[in-house]
Amino acid sequence: NPPEIYQTLMNYQQKPGVRGESQDVRAMKKKGGDTVLLGKQKECTRKISNTTGTPLKVRGAKRKSSCAKYEPERGRRGKWEDNIDEICQEMVSYLNEEEREAAARSSYRYFTLSTSEANRKPTIEERNKAACAMARRHLIAEKGYKQKAFRKMKATIRHRKEMKIDALRRCFETDTSNSFYSELRTSLEEELSTGKMIIRGYDKENRALFNYFPRLKNSEHEVNFLRIHYYMLERALACTERASDGSQEKIVVLVDYNGYKGAIHDPPLKLTKKMIVALNEHYPERLFCVYLINAPLLFRTFWALIKPFLDPVTKKKFRFVTGDKERGTVFADKISADQAMPFVLPCGKMNSPIDPKKFFYDTPFDYAYDES
Repeated sequence: NPPEIYQTLMNYQQKPGVRGESQDVRAMKKKGGDTVLLGKQKECTRKISNTTGTPLKVRGAKRKSSCAKYEPERGRRGKWEDNIDEICQEMVSYLNEEEREAAARSSYRYFTLSTSEANRKPTIEERNKAACAMARRHLIAEKGYKQKAFRKMKATIRHRKEMKIDALRRCFETDTSNSFYSELRTSLEEELSTGKMIIRGYDKENRALFNYFPRLKNSEHEVNFLRIHYYMLERALACTERASDGSQEKIVVLVDYNGYKGAIHDPPLKLTKKMIVALNEHYPERLFCVYLINAPLLFRTFWALIKPFLDPVTKKKFRFVTGDKERGTVFADKISADQAMPFVLPCGKMNSPIDPKKFFYDTPFDYAYDES
């Protein structure tokens, strides 16, 4: 009986505390059933059967997000880009003091200034500028969706604290009596004892070159594997920031596959996946390009396994380079001979042996190996 259904609807009360629906419910008669309008902010229509009183269909009944202040305008490309500075400042304003400081410390320049024993300490403006740089990278990576970018930014701040990134940066510069720093030094030295990776040289835009040699296998200890990769990544970013005076934020990765023997040189897939996820989630907009130099067919199998874990944008930054002719064509206008190792350019002049202890103890954190 329609009048009975009408009375039932009028007696309906929404439970308090649920967002997106008000407590009053208005009923309107409509052909084919009754239409119920729920809430004052959003219009939600629900068709009710005239015979059973059963809801038939709900359209547009979306709950309002509790983080609506971070919801970007969708479908208007260019809108967020025109106001990117204001959006980043807004994101930073919703961080607490500890989070703002942690976000700002993603800049090595700010980090050294804030931890220095000198009288000169960074200003609030300098802190906010460095924190906004992190917000900008996440916002660009999420294509302007600031709600998602803000959540990713907060997750990155937590992740850096969990991985003790600040301690990794300082472990070779602080008091040797500290047991934790001593443990970090020991694990990093062991991982780099084979010379598997080194920060050496810059491209013509002052981006640091992260040189990687898969044939020089290191340990498969999960914690140490992640530590050395975080340490080297942070050093490369610090080098880029100093050399470019803050105008560049990305690095170039050069992978030398000469001598690569397939599975015996591949790290465990589990560790590779963890590192790729960490790069995607916590180091957005930090990778300029990855050059896979002279990669054999054996590598294609491993590449097929790790490729699905890569973000589509990151995936496009990987480039295969094979043979001397192609190396010359690709790198001649990007890297100078005096900044290149021979595997990059046949005429590369950085060919002296690598001494890990010199890199750790004698080279400042934000300087590349052999940089004068």
